Amino acid sequence: MGNEKQVNKSLIERSKSEFLPAEFLDPDSRVVSYSLEEEYAKTQQNRSIRLYLAIIVFFAAIVTASVIWVVILQKQGENLEVDISDFKDIKALDVINQIKELETRLNKLRFELEELVMKQNDELSRLNRELRSQREALLSVEEEKSPTESIEPTEESIFDDTVSESPAETTESTEMTEVAEPEPTTSGDGESVAAKDDLVAVDSRFRGRSSSIRNSYSSRIEAKEREIKLVEQELEELKKRTGSDVETAGAVLGEKDELYSLQMNKVRMEYEERIEEINRKHQEELDELLMRYNPIFREKKLQAIIARRIIKSRLPSELLAGIEKDLIQERVVTMNQINEIRRGVSGEIGLLNRLQSVPYSNSVPRSLLHIESFSKRSIQSYDKIIAEMVSRVRRKNAMISAYNYAFVSKTKRDGENGFVLDGRNPDRIILYIDDIYEIRDGDTAFVFRSDESQIATISIQKSSDLHYGRVVTATAGVSIRSFDKIMLKVIRERE
Repeated sequence: MGNEKQVNKSLIERSKSEFLPAEFLDPDSRVVSYSLEEEYAKTQQNRSIRLYLAIIVFFAAIVTASVIWVVILQKQGENLEVDISDFKDIKALDVINQIKELETRLNKLRFELEELVMKQNDELSRLNRELRSQREALLSVEEEKSPTESIEPTEESIFDDTVSESPAETTESTEMTEVAEPEPTTSGDGESVAAKDDLVAVDSRFRGRSSSIRNSYSSRIEAKEREIKLVEQELEELKKRTGSDVETAGAVLGEKDELYSLQMNKVRMEYEERIEEINRKHQEELDELLMRYNPIFREKKLQAIIARRIIKSRLPSELLAGIEKDLIQERVVTMNQINEIRRGVSGEIGLLNRLQSVPYSNSVPRSLLHIESFSKRSIQSYDKIIAEMVSRVRRKNAMISAYNYAFVSKTKRDGENGFVLDGRNPDRIILYIDDIYEIRDGDTAFVFRSDESQIATISIQKSSDLHYGRVVTATAGVSIRSFDKIMLKVIRERE
């Protein structure tokens, strides 16, 4: 710079005095030391004893005040007068609560007793209804009669083999319901004794079930009645002991109980409405379920069948009895097949009897009775048809045996091998050949009208029962007739 020489020392000094008025010291020029002992000594000098005195005085004051307060309370407790009548209200409340507990228990026991009686009545009601339905079904059954005979009750009970295991139904009543006595049956001319026995057996069976139901409930009902009597006696004795004071307290508390009862009644009504709605829906479901498994047939054809009187037929003790050997001898059936038929019929009747013991309703009970009637009548008819057919077969077999004996005698007397029985069909001539000869299919035989005149040559066809012949060659203009003689070309006697 051109003016650097003009800055002199005086200017520098003035600048220092202006901007640095004090002496500038470098902080790093020296090290400050810290002595713990010195600082601790300074702290000991600052400690004050007045603080400790104040704390001691405060705690002493608290202890003194506590002791004085305890002494005052003890003296007040020693001078306190207690009147026993102050506890009468408390005792009265306890007694009232005890009475209410007994009354609540009594109401509960009475409700349980009513429930037991209702259950017994329900079972007896169901039993009575089932008895009536089965008696009506039994009375609607008739025996098979000839056209000139009158219709009579059944001779076989539909309940012989099974006892109903389902709960029976009876009419309900406010008191304990009894099973209805059997209705008197009018006996007309020719009434079936077996039908009466069936009705008596059904009535007796249901009386036994009624007694069993009553016995099962009577012990529980008597125990509940005894328990109710004990609670009533206990409640009466408690009220006598307490006297009028408890009744007065009870009257005072009764107002509160009345308000509580109103609230509870409101809640109860709400729940009863809900329960009633639930029961209604449940009953609808039950009705739907009942109609599903106990339908009412609307078809006119089925209604006409159900409306008919039920004809009861008695099955034979054993199907095809006495004709098994004939059927087996005729190779119509085997013994295993006969036993299978018998087992099938027995199983069908057993299932029907079991189904009839179920308390169905609507169209089902009479449908089951008609099914049983149709089945038994069909089985009975088939058994009679087969028995009659076997009887005719026996007569025909006897006649065939007589014819066979005559042919055997004639062949032995004339010394012939056999005879023509029916020669009208030249391709299937029926022959009789003595059983002493062994015939093979395709053997050749000659047909003679007399000992010297051969009229045809035939080929023998063997079957299981008869021998047939087919014409191989024949004399022109000559037809084969019955009792023309047969001479075998190859004679093979049986060993």
